[in-house]
Amino acid sequence: MSGVYRIRGGTREYIGSTTRPFKDRWSEHLYDLRRGTHDNLHLQRLFNKYGEKSLIFEVVETCETNQTLEREQFYINQLEKSIRLNMSVVVNRPSHRMPHSKETRQKISNALLGRKRSIESIQKERETKAQNPYRHTEESRRRISQSKIGKLRSDVLKFWDEYRHRKLMIQNHD
Repeated sequence: MSGVYRIRGGTREYIGSTTRPFKDRWSEHLYDLRRGTHDNLHLQRLFNKYGEKSLIFEVVETCETNQTLEREQFYINQLEKSIRLNMSVVVNRPSHRMPHSKETRQKISNALLGRKRSIESIQKERETKAQNPYRHTEESRRRISQSKIGKLRSDVLKFWDEYRHRKLMIQNHD
């Protein structure tokens, strides 16, 4: 079922649309939020600060598949800037969530087959990584390590179980 949905967190709102079942889209949001990899930084920070229970997923409107982006834009335009969690006020559809068909993956593989990276390219990547200012300092690494002492790894194991399950589902779908 296609349509527009809202994720509310306190007084803030995120508007989105989907052409898949709403439950699947909500699960996808939660998956990314729990991993800390959600594309929307505002929503990720809200989740990190207040937790999963603070978010409410609501279906705003169901509509035809070809109308989802138009209706999503309508609802985004209705929100005041101070409560909007959407990063952009213009709706666009990112393609990073759309899996490639088996045929397309094979074409990509064939196109990349036999390509070798130049030594200059490899060296440049190494230099860039060495200059990365976002690496943890020794002090922060020590504090992170100390904070994990005595904690169970069950959350990490749950994540990997879920990851493997999704990967198998995608492979079986093809």
